[in-house]
Amino acid sequence: MPKTTAKKRSTDTVAYQKWVNLETGEEKEFAVVEREVEFDKNFYKIFLLDLLSITKNLGKGKIKVLYYILEKINPSDNLFLARVADIAHATNSSPNTVTSAINMLLEADFFRRKMQGVYMVSPRYIVKGNSNKRKGLMVIYKDLPQGFQSKSADFPSTENPTELT
Repeated sequence: MPKTTAKKRSTDTVAYQKWVNLETGEEKEFAVVEREVEFDKNFYKIFLLDLLSITKNLGKGKIKVLYYILEKINPSDNLFLARVADIAHATNSSPNTVTSAINMLLEADFFRRKMQGVYMVSPRYIVKGNSNKRKGLMVIYKDLPQGFQSKSADFPSTENPTELT
């Protein structure tokens, strides 16, 4: 995932302000630091804690499948194309390992099926762009069917790993 950034810097402003709790009417004084942070664009945002939460049950072979998917995501729409045979070949894994990893990632709602062979990775885990783009992708993602099982032509079952589209 190559990244390019454009950065802008500025200085900090420190001030004391009185803030009022609108519900209770309580007033408190705070030291407020206003800072324009670096502005980065055109990079991937990875929500690490969420991503790590799904990797805890993936072994070495299955992590390779996840890594392959992360490398193949289209940055404009979080889509990737997948076939078990292609992933197995690229990751030097067995079709059973790939199918098992896919099932675990589907169960974790890491991605959903858009159409046969086309999947969308949840913007909850990774997105390239700003928060508005992430929100837009979340709307699209939530409308995709959840719980797709791997017993389709895309992701064959582990009992018969040679079934491919």
